[in-house]
Amino acid sequence: MLRRYRDARITVRGHCAPRGTEEGRRELSEERAAGVASFLRQAGVEIENSRVSGLGAREPVSLLEKDEHLNRRVEIILEGA
Repeated sequence: MLRRYRDARITVRGHCAPRGTEEGRRELSEERAAGVASFLRQAGVEIENSRVSGLGAREPVSLLEKDEHLNRRVEIILEGA
């Protein structure tokens, strides 16, 4: 699907659970996003016109401890598709 929208700007945003230090969460979320971006490149998706960022725990899906796993995620956003 991503190959179909070659002119779209792709944003890859990593997130993590609210554990550890702020710097550690930012680094972990950046690594997650970079890993997905690397996978997309290897799969033949051109992502030169893209942004890769780590948001740490700034945008949680849930604040409940039982739902902490939901905050460990990567989002792929298409703009101008």
